[in-house]
Amino acid sequence: MTEGQKNILTGVAALIIVVFFGSVAYIIWQQQQTEKLVSAFGDDVVAMCNPPSGGNANPNNTPRHADYFKAAVFPANGGSKLHSWYDALIDEVRAENKDELDIIICMGEPIEEALEVCEYYSLLTYDTSTAIFTITRVRYFVTAVVINARNGNRIANAKVYGADPEACPDQERAEQGSNDFLRGDKPTENDFLRTMQTYLVARPR
Repeated sequence: MTEGQKNILTGVAALIIVVFFGSVAYIIWQQQQTEKLVSAFGDDVVAMCNPPSGGNANPNNTPRHADYFKAAVFPANGGSKLHSWYDALIDEVRAENKDELDIIICMGEPIEEALEVCEYYSLLTYDTSTAIFTITRVRYFVTAVVINARNGNRIANAKVYGADPEACPDQERAEQGSNDFLRGDKPTENDFLRTMQTYLVARPR
């Protein structure tokens, strides 16, 4: 191995070490920031999503002040951590501590929902009594329980929907007896923001 090759290997090894420790430091920093925010809200707030509480949903449980309501987002049954979509909230509606907090949003996991089952029949026999295979169109949604942070009462049981799947083709070839799927995209933070706008902007009474 030449001296130049040794220098290259040394430089690559040093770069790998820098990237590794930099990544570890960033992960530790993120964890510290999350723990800091969670501690700013308090265990009683986090507990409202473990599991989601507040009784039956009622829009009249919405807070009665301000133009915008400040919120925090936690995973439903997710322990003491903020949901990743918390960072998607704009400054006007993102609470940084318990004193600012008006709304708590408890987010579930993605769930599949069958929108349509498309049945396909043989073009050879023209028998329309029995489908030879099917395609199921599937949409994803995530449940969002919205809670009044001031009194713990539930405001709404909302659903954040992802994109619809594409339409079933008019004709398709598939193995007889099969059931294929067309799946849409899972909900994104933009879908979340569009859905939550209803609950974060005050409405005239």
